[in-house]
Amino acid sequence: MPRGLPRVRAVAVCAGACALAAVAVTLLGADLTAASLDQIAHLFATSRVDLAPLARLFGETSVGPRSRIVFALYEGLLFGAGLAAGLTHRPRARSRAAGVPAGPLSEG
Repeated sequence: MPRGLPRVRAVAVCAGACALAAVAVTLLGADLTAASLDQIAHLFATSRVDLAPLARLFGETSVGPRSRIVFALYEGLLFGAGLAAGLTHRPRARSRAAGVPAGPLSEG
C-alpha cells in the first residue's frame, strides 16, 4: 500500500476520476444524492430542506442543470477521496511492549 506522496497521489487520482464519473452520470440523466434530496424535499409540503440557496451561487433560482453538475462534481470528489484514503490506510503497528497481544495476522 502506498504511503506519503504516492498515497496522496492515489487519493487525488481516484477523487478526480470519481468526480468526472459523477458528472458523466449526471449528464446522462441520473440523480445523485443532492439532486435526489432536492426532489424528495419537494414532495413534502412542510419540508424545510431547500437547496435553492446553493443553486443561487451558480446563477440558478432553483436546482437546475448547472447546480446538479456542480453538486455531482463535489459528491464524486468526496466519495473518491474517501474511498482511496480508506483503502490505502494502514493502521500503525501496535507495540507488544505495551502489553497488546499479537493478533492472528501479525508476524511473529
